[in-house]
Amino acid sequence: MDSNEMRVKSTPGAGRILVVDDEEIVHLTMRRLLEPDGYTIDSAYGGAEALSKIDAGYDLLILDIRMPDLDGIEVLREIRKRQLAIEVLILTGYATLESATQALSYGARAYLMKPIEDIPEFKNKIQEAMHISQLARNNRQVYDAIVSGQHSLLIDGKLRQMPAMRKENKESFQRLMDVMRDGVVFLDFDGNITFANVNFAQMLGESYQKLLEKRFESYVAEEDQDKIVEVLTRLSGGEVAVSIPAQLKTSYGGLLSVIISSSPIYYEMEYRGIVMVISDVTQINRVREKVELLANLVENAQHDMMFIVNSEGQIMECNSLAQSSFGYSRSEMLGLNMKALFKSEVTPGWEKIVDSVKRHSKWRGEILATSRDGKELPAEITVSRPGMASGSTDIICFMRDITERKRAEEIEADAQANAERIEQLEREVRSFEQLSSLPQTSVTAQMFGVTPLRQSAPDTFNELAQYYVDLMELALEQRAYKVEHDVSEGLRSMGEQMGLLTASPRDVVEIHSTSLKKRTSGAAPQKAQAYVEEGRLMVLELMGYLALFYRNYFLGVSKEPTTQTKETQLSSENRKGGRAWL
Repeated sequence: MDSNEMRVKSTPGAGRILVVDDEEIVHLTMRRLLEPDGYTIDSAYGGAEALSKIDAGYDLLILDIRMPDLDGIEVLREIRKRQLAIEVLILTGYATLESATQALSYGARAYLMKPIEDIPEFKNKIQEAMHISQLARNNRQVYDAIVSGQHSLLIDGKLRQMPAMRKENKESFQRLMDVMRDGVVFLDFDGNITFANVNFAQMLGESYQKLLEKRFESYVAEEDQDKIVEVLTRLSGGEVAVSIPAQLKTSYGGLLSVIISSSPIYYEMEYRGIVMVISDVTQINRVREKVELLANLVENAQHDMMFIVNSEGQIMECNSLAQSSFGYSRSEMLGLNMKALFKSEVTPGWEKIVDSVKRHSKWRGEILATSRDGKELPAEITVSRPGMASGSTDIICFMRDITERKRAEEIEADAQANAERIEQLEREVRSFEQLSSLPQTSVTAQMFGVTPLRQSAPDTFNELAQYYVDLMELALEQRAYKVEHDVSEGLRSMGEQMGLLTASPRDVVEIHSTSLKKRTSGAAPQKAQAYVEEGRLMVLELMGYLALFYRNYFLGVSKEPTTQTKETQLSSENRKGGRAWL
């Protein structure tokens, strides 16, 4: 082999993973999830133990933040101090923006939160990290070959020619590459990549040799490509620095959110191209979204039940009010599907709400939920996806118990209905009062030569009204309790007594209206309505018995009514009340 040739051979096998966490359940879970895919899983139960094993050639570290000895940030710092080529994936139950920023600044590949939200997505991240780790070994050798002036490199059995490094690039590169963890790219006048550091290749998941064959624009998301053209134009026109946000396409189909800071390159006073420093802020943005969501949960915990839900409907986070309202412990609530909280036969269901959120970004309305013990819980909910712009699939749900509000609405509706019934009753009573206050007709006066009982015999009138009230009570009791009272016989007796007193139809109406007003005054609306309904029948029946008495009188069957009788009171037996008459 020529002294200017080197050999690169891809690492076979799925790869080795060291899980660093002080909880045994995490180690068991990682083995259950990853060993079937061919990965070799080893365990460390603290930061110090992890550092003692780290030189054994692992491809990936799955690292917790909070541990009893060294925390995850300290472990990351030591890994980078030793310059170990190993990928790190943070998996923590205590996410903060500060720890996320520190972890990613020390080179963590991803920052995830417990419990694992989406297993297929988690496995994809493992696969990507493993690919990057193994690719890094190859890229490092290609990089070293170019920097050292190697002409060719044997990669997977094929001899590849290495590009010669331009003098001005090499001088700049040597000053920057070893101290920067961001991606660094050199472009010529037309935007072609003339050189880049290994970090940039790993950001994209691209092999180093392919990277040097493409235009930088080919890695930029379509909606951001005009920004790159503008940067090239501005820098070639004399600007000294331009910084823009953009999204880059990766080889595994994802998008990276980055900040691109660009400056022109001059050599011997001549413009030669530009250099770009590219900072990956994808994970920081995602963590910031989740931290903001969690902050909202804490801020509004006194008012609403709140849930963070993944795209499958699984509850990933909730506040204490949600747990107490539905009767679940925290461990029971996390991982539960939102559908379990919805009363199954009531629409809309959770799936319809999510479909609406996907189309309109937000849904608000009322649903009927059900607690763990089956208790129905009317609730008003607002569902949204605050991270849609950045591609997040998390859903946040605010839910408020409106049981008391519903109860108040029912009470208000009942009160309104009662008010309407009372108004109707008052109208009926007033109509009877108006009827009873009409002047006596001349025909009646001529026939009987009488004045109304209320005026001519007030005590007798009051006794008749009380008797009528007692009959109304018996009629209501008969209706409510299905007992037998001969109310009709009481009305017949009352009709005869009124006939003997030469009473007129006007007296019947006056007795009815006086009795009805007495019984409905202060009574519950439902009971007052019952009095009115029974009274409608009783007044007609009493009027009929009075008419029957006068018919029999004219036929010579009944006793002769006399005006003298009107001056007397009812018999002592009748004074005892309506029940004694029956």
